[in-house]
Parts: sequence; C-alpha cells; structure tokens
Amino acid sequence: MKICYITHEAPCGKGEAWVVQEILKIREFFKVIVIPIRPRGIPRYADAEELLKDSIIMPLIDFKILVGFLKFFANSPYIIGNILWDIIKESRSVKVLLRNLCMVPKAVYMSKVLKDMDINHIHVHWATIQTTFGLIISKLLGIPFSFSAVRYDIGENNMLKKKVLDASFVRAESKEAKDEILELTGLYDLEKKIHVIYMGVPISPLNEVKEILKEHPIIACPANLVEKKGHKYLIEACSLLRDKHIRFKCLLIGDGPEYSKIDSLIRSKGLEDCFFIEGYYPHNKLMRLMEARQIDLVVLPSIITKDGLREGIPVILIEAMSFCIPVISTNTGGISELLGDKSGIMVKEKDSEALAEAIYNVLTDKKLREGLVRKGYNLVNKKFNRGKNCKKLANLIEINSSFNNVK
Repeated sequence: MKICYITHEAPCGKGEAWVVQEILKIREFFKVIVIPIRPRGIPRYADAEELLKDSIIMPLIDFKILVGFLKFFANSPYIIGNILWDIIKESRSVKVLLRNLCMVPKAVYMSKVLKDMDINHIHVHWATIQTTFGLIISKLLGIPFSFSAVRYDIGENNMLKKKVLDASFVRAESKEAKDEILELTGLYDLEKKIHVIYMGVPISPLNEVKEILKEHPIIACPANLVEKKGHKYLIEACSLLRDKHIRFKCLLIGDGPEYSKIDSLIRSKGLEDCFFIEGYYPHNKLMRLMEARQIDLVVLPSIITKDGLREGIPVILIEAMSFCIPVISTNTGGISELLGDKSGIMVKEKDSEALAEAIYNVLTDKKLREGLVRKGYNLVNKKFNRGKNCKKLANLIEINSSFNNVK
C-alpha cells in the first residue's frame, strides 16, 4: 500500500521535526511519498535528509505549475469550478479564502503527478491550508484522505466542518484538540470519526535518576523565541533564584522574533553570566544532549497570548520525559493531559514566583526528582510511545482506505 503524506515544509527547512519522525516510523507500514506544500531551504538535520528521496519538492507556485493548472482548467472547467465554489462557499473570511485559493494551482498540478503512482490514501498534517491542499487532490484522484489536527490549525477554523465531513477519519493530537474540533464544527454525531492519537517519541530503557553534582545545574528551555513560550517568566524566575544565591546555567535553545526582547530582559536583570541564547539546534543534536543527560531540567513556561495562541501538547516535554529528565511547565493548552497526574510540575501561567519555587524544589530535592522521572517515563511509555501510536494511525489509514476502495 502506498500513501501520500502532506506537510507544510518538511523535510525541507528546520521545522516539523516531530512530523518527520512520525513519517519515518509510518514508512515501516507503507510506501510513503511526501509532499511539502511550501518547501523552504534544505533539510537541516539528518533524519529529514533521509526523506528527500521519497519527496516531491516543488515551490508553491512556478511557471510549470501555473501552466499545468491553466491546461487542466481549460480541459475540465466544470471540475475546477466545483472545487473553487466549495472553497468560496466554505471559507469564512477573505483572508482564509485567499489562503485556500493559493493552494489550488499546485494541488491540481500534483494530482496529475500522483495520478499514475498508485496512491491509496492521502494523510495531511495540520488542519488548515495543508488539508485544503490534500482535500483538492483527494477529490481530483478519487482517493480517501485523512488529517492530523494539533492546535493553532484547529483554531483557524479553515473549512474545518467540510474537512471533517469529507475525511475518512480525523486524528486529533490531544483530547483538548478533539473537543475543540467538535465545538467549532458542531459535528457531535461524528465524534467517533475523530480519534485521539498522541504524537509519539521513541522509548529508551528507564535510567536511574542521577544526582545533580554539577556546580551549575543545566536548565534548558528548548522553544522558539515567540511570545507563546513565555520566556519572560523563566527569566524573572531565574532572577529570583539568583537573588537567593542558587547557582545554575540556563540554555534557551531556539530562535525567533522575540530574540531582542529576551536578550534585553536578560541584560536588564544582570543574568548574562547564567543565561545563554543558544539559537536553533537540529533535532538530533538536542536529542543527544538529553540522552547524555547533559540537561538536568527542562522548563517550558508557556502562556496563552492576547490573541488566544496556546500550546497543544509540546513534544519537547514528552521527549525530555522519555530520557528521564524532569520537566516543569504551565497549566495552559493541552499540557494538563501530559502533566496533570504529577508526572511533571505544572504551575500557573505568568507566575514567576511559583515557577522559581518549582525550579528550586526540583534542583534540590532528589526524592521529588525521582518521583517525577519515574512517573513521567511511565506515562510517556504508556500514552506517547511512537511505535504504538504510529501503529494505531497506520491501522486507521489501512482500514479506511480498504473500506473506501470497497465502496
């Protein structure tokens, strides 16, 4: 069986590392062709490079795609007209409409490319323009499609009701995501069509909890430098710890538009000697650091922004827990699904004092660390095991593809 997996930019660029990992695992079940809708740059890590030979890399629009679309439109105006009418009718705003229309030429062109490749199923990651792209190809080729929905892509509500209705199934990456899909679409009678399958990580054998013997324990915050990640509150918390003469080093691993604000705050607090903005790390480099236990604690002080942006279930927390590293985060988004049973510490968002206290307790209390590590590891092994979860996704793809082919 052969499937087409649609992404935003992976395997190109540096994003969607967890999507790449999932596709590599799904390849154990199916032959996979990957199509990124907007590939930008070369792969930035080895795992992504491995997918290149099975990927169709083309820009969102170029002369060849535009000519191919115009030829198809000239030969089949009724088909394209129906697709365009659906998009116009279902797009809830001019912005959403324009984003969807941008998908049409490449989707039409790719349907011609895929026509003779014996694709049995299309699976799309992200519920917004990526699934618009997959929906068009599905209609043109007459094959089933499904999609994975995470967080921001659900809130955009881009033709979401139609996509749920037309998909063979929907994969929600958290219970909160499933609830939001049902609330936005009102399709409560199709609740069984939406399956909660968490993003998974590989599981290594449980390690013993190591004593923190370093003079300066290493705290890491691996996250894009964006408002939603709440770096401000980690810096304020660490300032409080420094005032209490607690020693530490804090690594901010990531890049993004908030760099200048974060750097200025670190300097204004006089924390230049213990804070290090490391920039972007390739996924495999970060995994090696955690596997070698060179990081003692992972902190993700996420917030809900004024625009309503919030976390799903951050994969970095799952990965840290799989390597027996204690984690601290906030009670926002889907994080309570991961840490709600005290497999990590959750504090109230935007509460620097509570965050400082949690960091202090983890760094100084071995018994607390040991409990967090064991609970965290056991939870990840049970609910976020990549092998088990990819098998669930593969089974859904196979069952729904077979059912649609019989119909």
